[in-house]
Amino acid sequence: MKTSDFYDHIMPRITGAEEPLVLQETFSAIRQLCEEGWAWPVDYGPFSTTAGSRHIYLNPMPENSVVGYVLQVIYEPSTGGRVQLGTMQNVPPANEPNSSPRGVYMEDTGTMVLYPTPDTSEAGSIRVSCTTIPTLVVAELPEMFMTHYRDAVIDTACHRLMMMDSKPWSSPTMAMFHGRRSRNHIKRIRDITKRRYSMGSSQWQFPDFAMQGRGGIR
Repeated sequence: MKTSDFYDHIMPRITGAEEPLVLQETFSAIRQLCEEGWAWPVDYGPFSTTAGSRHIYLNPMPENSVVGYVLQVIYEPSTGGRVQLGTMQNVPPANEPNSSPRGVYMEDTGTMVLYPTPDTSEAGSIRVSCTTIPTLVVAELPEMFMTHYRDAVIDTACHRLMMMDSKPWSSPTMAMFHGRRSRNHIKRIRDITKRRYSMGSSQWQFPDFAMQGRGGIR
């Protein structure tokens, strides 16, 4: 689906606004839901680890979009098992003895650095869960924006439009109403993303036998 698919849901609420403005503010609303609410999660991989190579490139992304934020990185050794890798805030040293990856550092939004660098005895694969942010209004969006997040897009777009000054559709009272709803949608969507579309507890952990090394989930 496209951003323009929301025209029929938003235009009747914004009397006097022209379509290009509504389109742009609707796109900005969708970007806000993706940036703040993590509304568009994507799973990538498996990426095979290569001896002596410490970089993983998160591509290809959906057209006209970029990686937002990494949510989880899982290392799967060739010997079996799953390990959640920790995230690092500083550039890891390059001279660490080769062994099994224990952490990752995001060099930029699409480039991941493994730490330490894998060696031949530690062949395996990497799976990444991350959020996605559209960069152009023509980006192809998942259908869930209409099926699950329709009201979130409407409220966020209406808030942005109605808070504009001196427009026929300006309304501080309604802007406040839609803004409050928008903030609630963002909190709920982020929680749903954390739960991976489940309404159950988000505290489940891998059992002890599935943990491997220092990177296991504790």
